Amino acid sequence: IRIATPIMKGCDPDKYRKLTEVDPDPILAQHMRDETLFLKETSRPVIRTYIDLGAGAGRTFPILSKLSAETIAIEIDPVMLRSLRKRAKGFSKIRIIEGDITELDTLLKKTTISNPILLLLQNTLGTLKGDWRAALSAMKNVASENKGQIIVSLFKQEALRTWGLRLYEHNKKMSGETDLLKTNLEKGIFMSQTGYV
Repeated sequence: IRIATPIMKGCDPDKYRKLTEVDPDPILAQHMRDETLFLKETSRPVIRTYIDLGAGAGRTFPILSKLSAETIAIEIDPVMLRSLRKRAKGFSKIRIIEGDITELDTLLKKTTISNPILLLLQNTLGTLKGDWRAALSAMKNVASENKGQIIVSLFKQEALRTWGLRLYEHNKKMSGETDLLKTNLEKGIFMSQTGYV
């Protein structure tokens, strides 16, 4: 059983790119610009390995291929993985690894990395199926063993009430219709009828 598989039912790389890169919700677009600025401000990026966990459609490739010594993109979803491999051909210093991010030690066992920056961006933590704590623990182990850092980007609980529901309405072709019985605004939990959390 794979514990921390990113899950977005009916995930389609082209739809994902359209919703995040071509026609994003304005607040999501600002969130992604802020992520990019934050990545650019990391200390000495040119000598670091960036590890993009749940890399999806390779949204970070344009910035990370220019910024880092190397980027390792880890993805488990077979549909996204095919698209990710195809997109990686257009960039230098990108390596794709198929696997579950809770098994980072095993996935990176034969890989030499120094001072890595492990990335879990654009609310990917919220899309993990299973125990998100196991994913964070695996990230912590790799960062500690290799003198690295971790960057996790999340949407705040308050954001769900103020703009999150509108965002998911905009992205319902990917995430599905909102499940109003299971969505809990007080706890900051969104759930769609297709199981996207």
